[in-house]
Amino acid sequence: MPQYDVTFIADVSVTERITAASKVQAREFAQKLINDTNVGEKKLDLDWEIEDIDRVEEHVIKPGDHVCDNCGKGWPEDKLEPIRDLHQRVAPGEIMPSGECPECHCLCHPQTAEATS
Repeated sequence: MPQYDVTFIADVSVTERITAASKVQAREFAQKLINDTNVGEKKLDLDWEIEDIDRVEEHVIKPGDHVCDNCGKGWPEDKLEPIRDLHQRVAPGEIMPSGECPECHCLCHPQTAEATS
């Protein structure tokens, strides 16, 4: 199902990712959030309005890509960033990550054989 980034605005703006079948449904879901719901560090109340709704581009994982543990996107090895603070992020005995996701900066690992079949 597609995902949409919904931007809410009052004195500042915040964005929330919503999974919905359509932009109309994303707006309906977003409108329900405007009732004392926390989005990030902001509490949405009736002063907030929906400013914008953008469909998130789907990301296809290709054979040989390295997959992010957080966002699930796949990246070719040459697009991965170096791993910062490796000793703090990988415990002894864990599979060594191949790099850092260029979007969310979480750890990426090579695809396993069963993930590509």
